[in-house]
Amino acid sequence: MNLDLLLSNLLQPLEQRGALPRAGTIQLILKAIAPLSADNKDDRRSSVSCSRCRRSTFRFAVSSSVGAPHEVDVVVYRSPLVCVLTFGTASCEGAMERKLAAILAADVVGYSALMERDEAGTFERLIGIRKALIEPEIAKRRGRIFKLMGDGLLAEFGSVVDAVECAVSLQGALKERNAEVKENERLELRMGLNLGEIIVDGDDCYGDGVNVSARLQQLADPGGVCISGKVAREVEKTLAFGFEAMGEQQVKNIAEPITVHRLVQEGTSPQARLSRPPALPNKPSIAVLAFANMSGDPEQEYFADGLVEDVITNLSRIPSLFVIARNSTFAYKNKATDVRQIARELGVRYVLEGSIRRAASRVRISAQLIEGKDATHIWADKFEGAAEDIFDL
Repeated sequence: MNLDLLLSNLLQPLEQRGALPRAGTIQLILKAIAPLSADNKDDRRSSVSCSRCRRSTFRFAVSSSVGAPHEVDVVVYRSPLVCVLTFGTASCEGAMERKLAAILAADVVGYSALMERDEAGTFERLIGIRKALIEPEIAKRRGRIFKLMGDGLLAEFGSVVDAVECAVSLQGALKERNAEVKENERLELRMGLNLGEIIVDGDDCYGDGVNVSARLQQLADPGGVCISGKVAREVEKTLAFGFEAMGEQQVKNIAEPITVHRLVQEGTSPQARLSRPPALPNKPSIAVLAFANMSGDPEQEYFADGLVEDVITNLSRIPSLFVIARNSTFAYKNKATDVRQIARELGVRYVLEGSIRRAASRVRISAQLIEGKDATHIWADKFEGAAEDIFDL
């Protein structure tokens, strides 16, 4: 049987019927034509990939007098069958591959500032850490980096235990490495871990499972790891790490709040963990401190406390505002405490403080809104009126 007859008998009927030959048919054709094409100068062989799923593809092209040149693709794929074979290029049959995976998101803290100070040096250190530490550790834990984003990366793991152990190991190794590096040259990572269903498209992955990991990373402390509630439930009885609950967090572009935990590495004492400030909520947060009584009359103390309680109650009615309870803020009453410390300990972004002065039938109320991180005044005002009109002020 010659090559032209083989192609005519096997390929043309399939083309005429519009059928797409599958792997078994093509493999038989390839085995049959390989010996007959040894002397065919127009034979060309090349390795290509499916444009969608990127399975390995071997293309065997022959020319004959039957018609236009034919290209036969043989695809090496994983079961179940994902690709079909056509005369030309291999293409996906349309099946979308989904799977459950643990996704690790990592990002360098303050990368823009580091690059501004020393662009070449920072880039060189980042590549060095990635090649010498990050990539080998991920591979060791049977993971795979599927996306690099400048100073960040995304990796998938088949096991959530492997993913958590990898994150802890990386942060520990980076901490040791940074101990020998100048402070302004240190590279610290924030990491987020989630377990969820993802869509696999070739070497890339998509879906909420990936998006949630990226948002968790943004909530982590420098050198820390934040994990979702799903991850915590899977590993809490398996790994010797502790978890600090951060509550439900509303994050950007994710409709439902996410239950978040901060991963506590081995060797961290309970005292050290308790000394950490709580994470800031993902909405404006405020603590209203007890107003100072400037009247010189101790009996007016109740008047000042009652006014503050009314302010807290009215602010708490605003759904978009996170307000600290009265009992928590009044713990600082009559104590000379730095407002930055109060904001840090209560986990709020803003602090409202003020004073009340009463003389005869007149009342003056002063208030200041302070940004808790650096103790800067954002707003200040005073209100005056008759004591009998206090509820109208």
